[in-house]
Amino acid sequence: MSKEEININSEKEFSFNPQTHTYKLGGVKMTGVTTVLGIIAKPMLVPWAANMAVDYIKEHSVVEKSGRKNLYIATTEVLEEARKSHQRKKEARGAEGHDTHKIIEEIIKQAIEFSDGYIQRPLFETAPQVSKFIDWAITEKAQFTVSEQVMYHPEWFVGGTADFVVRIKGHLYVGDIKTQKKIWDRVPFFQMAAYRKMLEHMGNKNFHGSIIVHLPVEGELEAHYSLDYESDLIGFTSALTLYRQLKNY
Repeated sequence: MSKEEININSEKEFSFNPQTHTYKLGGVKMTGVTTVLGIIAKPMLVPWAANMAVDYIKEHSVVEKSGRKNLYIATTEVLEEARKSHQRKKEARGAEGHDTHKIIEEIIKQAIEFSDGYIQRPLFETAPQVSKFIDWAITEKAQFTVSEQVMYHPEWFVGGTADFVVRIKGHLYVGDIKTQKKIWDRVPFFQMAAYRKMLEHMGNKNFHGSIIVHLPVEGELEAHYSLDYESDLIGFTSALTLYRQLKNY
């Protein structure tokens, strides 16, 4: 993808700037699919953030014995840093995930350009997450047809970028790669349903379902499928309605 702004002709000019990751229609900034879905609470992350803070305090405090218990003495600076420890961890994991995404993106693009969408086993060693993705793609005989597809929906006034479209066992899926520790809920499938709706708006048809390729830093690859497009689309449009209403407050 070029670092310059991409223009796609329509009734109004649609553009995407990959540097700022912003979508515009007629010069007006659109809302991103992931921004819309960010309105959905993630309560499972609250205890994780609390545990990160506690671990940081334990690691950076002076420990004194008080009977059979440990007494942790922390400075104000330690407490302030503990407050931000979960954000630092999230950003570090995000950077790792971004690197994995970029490498796999390039592998898929090379497959589309040179081998009819089929990924070939490389002659050089790759990172463990990338190797797992390659193994999965070869085992499934996955044929990739699209990589990093930029798209939009004018009525929603929403833009997005799909990681890939792939054909597996004769069926076409909209797909995304997730590198977080765990898939907590169906929100990723709401995301895929939005992408599918936008792809259909652009003329792409005959989708069978959605696929989330889960590639955690630690652990094995898992491919999660959804064939319930209607319910997943309701999930996204409900989030979009809530997002718009809250923005109108």
